[in-house]
Amino acid sequence: MFKFKIIKPIKQTAYLRQSQKIKARGYILYEEIADKIDYLEFFKEFELLDTFYSWFTVTELHIWMLSLRAMAEGENGKDLRNAIVEALWTDVAQRVKRLGSGSPSMLRKPNSRIIRANASCIHILR
Repeated sequence: MFKFKIIKPIKQTAYLRQSQKIKARGYILYEEIADKIDYLEFFKEFELLDTFYSWFTVTELHIWMLSLRAMAEGENGKDLRNAIVEALWTDVAQRVKRLGSGSPSMLRKPNSRIIRANASCIHILR
């Protein structure tokens, strides 16, 4: 039986409120997703181009799977899921800046793929 508890206590954070601990855990989980996925293996296996969009799609898939699991934790799970999605969009803004594709205002321009991806994230947030 699956006994993994997704909302783990964060050590040395006694001074944080529960909501802050959950948000911090969401950012930590996102970082683990972003850092530990073998993106090149995904790109090769599924014949994806090595692009920002491919990176986003693979990352979003993993976030979606983790979000489904978080939802089993009730209200705290919803908060955790929201923090993970927030961390994703924070990371996306930073990556866009590093790519030199312009300023974060570029994210405000309509891009049908990103809009669909955002819509799917919003759908699971309900």
